[in-house]
Amino acid sequence: MKQIFPFFFFVLVTANLGALDLEVQIENRQSKQSTIHCGIFVQADGFPTENKKQYQNTKGNMEADGRTICRFSGLNGNTYAVSVLEDLNANGKMDSTLVGYPKEPWGVSN
Repeated sequence: MKQIFPFFFFVLVTANLGALDLEVQIENRQSKQSTIHCGIFVQADGFPTENKKQYQNTKGNMEADGRTICRFSGLNGNTYAVSVLEDLNANGKMDSTLVGYPKEPWGVSN
């Protein structure tokens, strides 16, 4: 059976002079050569797939210890949702089947 949510990620929020920083740690990547795209949303409209409606986006950085981290900075006290995509073929988007099921690993916050 194919696993729909192959990622586990942890969220760490730190305060910095009134602004908040958010760190998302991604584990269980399928490939170390893939690109990890992370987006943060402040509204449900467009979440999780519409990149143009993201409040911020970033690419994950591979740390020396093998972890992948996405970092967001300058956030305020809003409620946010995070989406993560492992772009296996580096085309900058989520590939899907003809009926719309994702072909690449992805995950969202709850």
